[in-house]
Amino acid sequence: MNEDPLKDATFVPSNMSLAAVIDHMGSDVSMQRGRPYDGQPHTTDGKRGAEFIRNMTFRDLRDCFIRGFISSHMKYKNGSLETIQPNQTLIDECEKGQNAAICQNDVYTLVGDTDPIAVWQNMACEIEKVMKIYPNIDKKDWKALL
Repeated sequence: MNEDPLKDATFVPSNMSLAAVIDHMGSDVSMQRGRPYDGQPHTTDGKRGAEFIRNMTFRDLRDCFIRGFISSHMKYKNGSLETIQPNQTLIDECEKGQNAAICQNDVYTLVGDTDPIAVWQNMACEIEKVMKIYPNIDKKDWKALL
């Protein structure tokens, strides 16, 4: 195996775990629109990701991003039930969906970092709620998750 990723497009570091190698080989290594939806059914890389977005404006998408971004922040301090403000208040408000009294500037008041993929996952759920298809997963796939 070539250890130089610049010379070999199939480069996989020799210290990768088997799970990491399998993930590396999946369809998430490109952003080609024609790649298969071959991930777990309840994820964006699976059947759930094949759903077309419809009946939404770009502003609706922005609102979903804002709610997803806010919802991805920590609500409690690590190891305690002590809340982080204004995160808790904003996260609770996000649960109201389209009726939430939040605006785009609220994202600048949040405390702490967040996981960018968590933002996307929460945004996708918000999109499904606006489309009135949440949760967008077959009952048999849902049972398999439990």
